[in-house]
Amino acid sequence: MRIAIIRLLDSKAYSFFAIFMIFFSVLNWTVKELYTEQIFFSIQVLELLELSILAIFSAEFALRAISSERLTSYVLTRDGIIDLVAIAPSFLFVTTGLGIDSIWIRLLRLGRLFRVFKLTQYGGTVGGIAGNCLPLVSMALLLKVVVIAFEQNEWWVIDSSINILIGVSGFSIAILMGSKLSTVNGRLHDLEDAACRVTGGIRDMWWTNASIRPVLARWSTELEQFLLESRDKKVVLAPGMRGLTDDLEASLEKLNIGGPNTSGFHRDAAFLIHRATAATPYAYNQFLKYVSILYVLILVISIPGIVGLISTTLSTFVIAGIYILVSDMDDPLSFEEESFISARLDALRYWNEKHGFDELTKTKSG
Repeated sequence: MRIAIIRLLDSKAYSFFAIFMIFFSVLNWTVKELYTEQIFFSIQVLELLELSILAIFSAEFALRAISSERLTSYVLTRDGIIDLVAIAPSFLFVTTGLGIDSIWIRLLRLGRLFRVFKLTQYGGTVGGIAGNCLPLVSMALLLKVVVIAFEQNEWWVIDSSINILIGVSGFSIAILMGSKLSTVNGRLHDLEDAACRVTGGIRDMWWTNASIRPVLARWSTELEQFLLESRDKKVVLAPGMRGLTDDLEASLEKLNIGGPNTSGFHRDAAFLIHRATAATPYAYNQFLKYVSILYVLILVISIPGIVGLISTTLSTFVIAGIYILVSDMDDPLSFEEESFISARLDALRYWNEKHGFDELTKTKSG
């Protein structure tokens, strides 16, 4: 029973449901604070929704505590503390009415936004681009809710001319994102094309002279292993891979294997090794990051009320998602589990499975 409860609470379906309830509670809070007189249903309905959300998260907290081996083994952990912060303020207000007339104290109820961090990138069950975006969306939402509290004051006035700044910032982000996306997408396809051409050159030389096969097999195997390493390791291993490529060229010259095919092969090999360690300039990435953050901050400050809340949520999700996606594509030869898009090296991998150094050694031994 305990294992079944843990599996249910850790399932992806419940995680998505919990995230939906967290964001819905923020929307519910905003409507209750700003639009009490305009809504067409009773304020008691909003209170009932808030109590329902509190009951769900409280039940989860109790089930996790009961299902743990010891109560302290869950309550005193990072996840337990986050879950406790998500429900404790609401419990305090419901049971004591403390701070009921203070919007600043009622803001503590939104501490449940921190649960999004637990459910996503920090080892949570919601991964992918959405899992990386949601913590950023939560931070922007939390900031927007604080701004909404300031909007209740008469002195909080934002001039409509700020729309010009929003337009300029949005246009800048579109240009920067588009330029980087075009560059990294071209690099992705160039790497795949170069890998195919290199494999084709190896195949031609393989059947030209059997004496070169051991050297070719070793080089192609080393190349694949080099391309599968992380970028930091590639930077360290690149000089050795270039030296191995020079040795291969010397071996080809000794066996009088040359011509247009080998010339193209050497060019593609050099290109592949160089591009494996290339990246968008650091200054470009930093500027793009700062402009994106500035744009979200402008939205948070300038668009009031529930429209601003929705705009902040959607804009942060879209901008953060594109930024994360393009950044991931900037390293197309990253094959780690958390990578979203990687270059396909099928041609080289298939060749090495049939004719690589290990396979050639087995054939000779047999």
